[in-house]
Amino acid sequence: MNDTSMNDASTTSGISLEHVSFPHLSVIEWEALHRLPAASGDSIIKALLMTGTEEQQRLAAQEFMVHELANLRQRVSTPTQTKNMSDIVKLDVSTYSGEGESRLHLNRWFCEVNIAVEARQISTELARTRFLLSKLGGKAKEWALGKLVADASCFPTVESMKADLRLAFEPPQDESIQRSAFLSLK
Repeated sequence: MNDTSMNDASTTSGISLEHVSFPHLSVIEWEALHRLPAASGDSIIKALLMTGTEEQQRLAAQEFMVHELANLRQRVSTPTQTKNMSDIVKLDVSTYSGEGESRLHLNRWFCEVNIAVEARQISTELARTRFLLSKLGGKAKEWALGKLVADASCFPTVESMKADLRLAFEPPQDESIQRSAFLSLK
């Protein structure tokens, strides 16, 4: 409620609803009473100012300020949902089995997984690790599940899981074999 709406009420009731008529209210309390109608309605604030005692008016303003402060604190402490559900894209990721000559190179597969993780907006480390695990198949999945059975905390991060997968399924010369096969195609 603004000063004009309070002044409009003064013409109908014969009582002036300006701050000067309520010297017992501080400027802050008066401003709080201006914000109160948005939550309670104009009629309640007009009735409070015209018929309420000074103590009731002051108490109403202070209680409303406490309520506003609690709402602000809750908004600050409650994390807002920043993910826009329309921005999430579910990309298919090929399964890495760790077997066969036609298998995808691990670095390329990791790139594919990273793109899918970003598109799906997977934010926690545990969720990323579980997503990577869900895209394993064959010997690679057996190997990873065997490690998890032995030690549930064996993959604390995605990077540690990737490093372990490289050690287990990428022979040191594998990159050079693929490079030479590619160059022989020329």
